[in-house]
Amino acid sequence: MKTNLSTGMLTSPVWKSVALHLALGGMLLVSIEFPAHVPEITAPDVQPIQAVAVDQAVVEQQLQKRRDSIEAARQEVLRQEQAKRRAAEQERQRQARAKAAAEKKRREKIEAERREAERKKAEQKRREEAEKQRQREEAERKKREREAQKKAAEARERAEQERIMQEKMAQERAAQAQRRQRYVLSEKDKYRALIYQAISSRLLMDDSMRGKSCRVNIKLATTGFVVQVKVLGGDPYVCRATENAILKAGKLPMSSEPDVYQELKDINVTFKPDL
Repeated sequence: MKTNLSTGMLTSPVWKSVALHLALGGMLLVSIEFPAHVPEITAPDVQPIQAVAVDQAVVEQQLQKRRDSIEAARQEVLRQEQAKRRAAEQERQRQARAKAAAEKKRREKIEAERREAERKKAEQKRREEAEKQRQREEAERKKREREAQKKAAEARERAEQERIMQEKMAQERAAQAQRRQRYVLSEKDKYRALIYQAISSRLLMDDSMRGKSCRVNIKLATTGFVVQVKVLGGDPYVCRATENAILKAGKLPMSSEPDVYQELKDINVTFKPDL
């Protein structure tokens, strides 16, 4: 682990730069000028050894310059690294934003597709419901039509039965009316004959009336009571005798049935004395 860490540190750009500047500093120290010639010591003339003193301040100043240069280089490297990191962070953030935007777009697309699918599903359901409603209404309409047709057929059948019944009843009424009419006519003839006979039985006749006649109008009440006698024409002598006979009778035969009475309440009768 330590070897890997040291190797990683040595290979980083910062430490490479630092190592470079240290190497330059070492070369500088080496390049500091010292006196190139040292006087030789001879035996006969012994002189004190004089050493050339190195200006420590200058060396220190030069070392400080190199250290400052190294620090400046390190700071520049750090600045560049920070700039790279900031750029990398910005790129990362940009990519993150782009990824987030892409993800948002993807989710919005999924949501839009989901809503569209739901809309289509709802639309399909609405169409199906509308079709079912249409089919129900169509079925109801056909049912009403069938019921109406059935009722119409039943009404026609009842109407036909009613018509047949009415025809039968009309025929029956007609038959009854005919029978009644025949009966009334027969009753009318019967009572006319009875009235004629009642008047004739009271008619005073003589030979002077032979072959002569008189026509009279007689109005009768429901009881047969003579209300009015009117001579319509004929022999005066026969007419007087006829009028007297009617008034003498006062009341003539009359049917108790109203329709027969209607036929007899106002009648014309012609009298011919039977001599």
